[in-house]
Amino acid sequence: MSSRVEISFCHAENTSVTSPATVPIAVCGKLEMLHQVSFDSIKHRLEPQVTAALWKKALFQLNPSPTDRTSLYLSSAYVCALPSKMSRHISSSGSIYFNRVIRFFTGVLIVVCNRNEVIPLASAIARSYPVYSQRTTLKKVKQLRVEFLVVEDYQPVSLKEMKERMEGGLDMLPKRSLSHLDLETTKMLTHLTESIRLAGKIVDMPCNEMHTDAFVEEAKLVAVETKSKMRLIRGTELKDQGFGGLWNVGKAATRPPALVVLSHEPDGAKTTISWVGKGIVYDTGGLSIKGKATMPGMKRDCGGAAAILGAYRTAVQMGFKETLHCVLCLAENAVGPESMRPDDIITLYSGKTVEVNNTDAEGRLVLGDGVAYASKELKSDIIVDLATLTGTQSITTGKYHGAVLSNLEQWETHCLHSGKASGDHAYPIIYCPEFQFTEFASHVADMKNSVNDRMNAQTSCAGIFIHSHLEDGFDFTGVALHVDMAGPAASGERATSWGVSFLLTLFGQYSGNSSIRAIAPEISTDEIPTKKRRLDQIYNTTQTHHKNMENLPSWTSQALIQSLSSLTDAKIEQNVEKSESEYRTVSIKDISPALACPLCGGYIIDAISLDGCGHAFCRGCILRHIHESKKCPVCDVTIHYTDPTKSMKHDQLLCDLIYLMVPGLMTAEKKLRDDWREPANLHAVELQNLVSFVLLPKKTSTLTTECILRLHAEGNVGHLKTALCDSINNRRPKGMEIEADDLCILSGDLELKNHLTMNDVHDHNLAWDFEEREDNQRYPVFYYRLIAEPNSEESNASSEGE
Repeated sequence: MSSRVEISFCHAENTSVTSPATVPIAVCGKLEMLHQVSFDSIKHRLEPQVTAALWKKALFQLNPSPTDRTSLYLSSAYVCALPSKMSRHISSSGSIYFNRVIRFFTGVLIVVCNRNEVIPLASAIARSYPVYSQRTTLKKVKQLRVEFLVVEDYQPVSLKEMKERMEGGLDMLPKRSLSHLDLETTKMLTHLTESIRLAGKIVDMPCNEMHTDAFVEEAKLVAVETKSKMRLIRGTELKDQGFGGLWNVGKAATRPPALVVLSHEPDGAKTTISWVGKGIVYDTGGLSIKGKATMPGMKRDCGGAAAILGAYRTAVQMGFKETLHCVLCLAENAVGPESMRPDDIITLYSGKTVEVNNTDAEGRLVLGDGVAYASKELKSDIIVDLATLTGTQSITTGKYHGAVLSNLEQWETHCLHSGKASGDHAYPIIYCPEFQFTEFASHVADMKNSVNDRMNAQTSCAGIFIHSHLEDGFDFTGVALHVDMAGPAASGERATSWGVSFLLTLFGQYSGNSSIRAIAPEISTDEIPTKKRRLDQIYNTTQTHHKNMENLPSWTSQALIQSLSSLTDAKIEQNVEKSESEYRTVSIKDISPALACPLCGGYIIDAISLDGCGHAFCRGCILRHIHESKKCPVCDVTIHYTDPTKSMKHDQLLCDLIYLMVPGLMTAEKKLRDDWREPANLHAVELQNLVSFVLLPKKTSTLTTECILRLHAEGNVGHLKTALCDSINNRRPKGMEIEADDLCILSGDLELKNHLTMNDVHDHNLAWDFEEREDNQRYPVFYYRLIAEPNSEESNASSEGE
């Protein structure tokens, strides 16, 4: 069909009376549903030419295999039957067969279905009437009015039962109540239809019309229509900003490559989602050129970007509730003097180098830049890339099912559900970076861009290549989803706009439209293991700890001392003669959870932090744990797929803070290590140097706590130190006292000398921070910090050893 067909949807308030003599009419649905439709519900479209008896007779003549149709009135009225039974990997709506029964029809189309089948059937209608055509003979504009009759209390009936009733001369199945769509749903279907036809138009247009510049203009129109923010990086700007994949693929074309980012950022959004589309407006294969039989049709290599643009348009129009970015990677893979060559080494936006061994594997290069930008710059929690990427996708999952690959198993299940619910079918493929990423091994770069062995799951390998360019690579802590739709992107000579309904359904939970939410998979927030969410959990834990101290008085010096001394008054006795087992079994999670190792329950000794999630453990504890599991024992996130030690770092700052915050811990730990090394008969100097290197905090690491004190204007900093030191020592156990020289007083980052009085501080503007109190007066705020270990026999020996 051509752009001469205009599609509109009827709702409950705008149905009208017509007859087949003036307006053609078609009624479509599953056979058992058609039998449950009362003639009174459709007679306003069929009478007087079609009577109730004729309607009943026509239904008994239908025998779908998989579809069937019979005439009701010449060629102007007919009834169509869709398959009643589908296998488990196909949409139960039968939308995949819809084009067979309504092809080229214009007039009034009545569709009988249940409510969950409205969207897949409407999508099938939209793709059955493509927009683009340059045929000069088509001039008349035709109308298609679609009227949905929703069977509210539909009960599935087997074909066997229906045949038995028909052969026994029984009446048809019991009639069910029907309803029309409301205005909100018809508006949604209108937007959906327009977006599907927009995506199809972009794909169907040849490259001399739909080049990169024209695609950018289409994106600009969508940005204006949806009131979205737009960022455009084009031509040499890509090269200058590090988009090596996109620039090198498109630099030989007469129209420059471009990266287009549309952003929808509503108030209250908690999750950031990015859809990244491959937009190769024409793919010659580059210098690894395609043949005359395989190059025609390569205008459709922009199907991923077109689908994402269409889905983004409808998602925003329907009130998407989270932050959504549409990232379009646009280029023409042309041949010219500037063409990228095999053996070239290019650097992608991720910073990784790629040795080009096949210029016809260009899609993964532009998508590598796209997902790297989405993860690094847009800070996305969920990244979906959609592409007509590999010819082997049709071999892997067929011509009707897109191939989905994800780092999280539950998202593969969500995609399978969304495919059946939307009519854009999908099926998961294997995700195994350990075996597949080795296919891209290079001797001179980080990787090649095409596999070494074409018999080793090529479609999966291509997705693995793209995921390797995410921030943190395969250890990306968000959701990474790759969709290859090379097969279902087109049917014959026309685009199918596959992906528009799929994405809307997959993320329908965030839609403002109830019909889309009704068929969407239920995605728990726990399934999005984002860094932000983990930080929120840590923050909530900290807030809970702070709330436990709300019963303390206002922040006077005495209250400050009480809060600090709570560490000393804990359940730990400062007796270094205790055995290691007695010392290690003490739990301090009720005091400060951040100081406790989740594995052993004691203080964190020789702290090791994990890169991905930030959780910290004792060095010995986590090293023993990774021999049994490669996942974090707290959040169950994979530490590293191959070598967990690569994602583990010694946390010197945490070590220092724990030793400074817990009086006597360093002394006790040193004693334990001395006892352990005693059989080795190490010389005293060697032992002292070793213990100092392992245990003592760095000189630059100190623990700072804010406080507010009142002091006479002529009092100096030395007096303040003495008063503060006496107050702290009153609450410390014997032998753990501090001296005034162990403290330093700070104003901002400036250390104040002992001889300075408060008047000196005021006159020379040395007070940087102020706080307004209840009496509306501004008081200067200083800070103090402990710069030495409390005096004890062991710690003095350590200091002398240094």
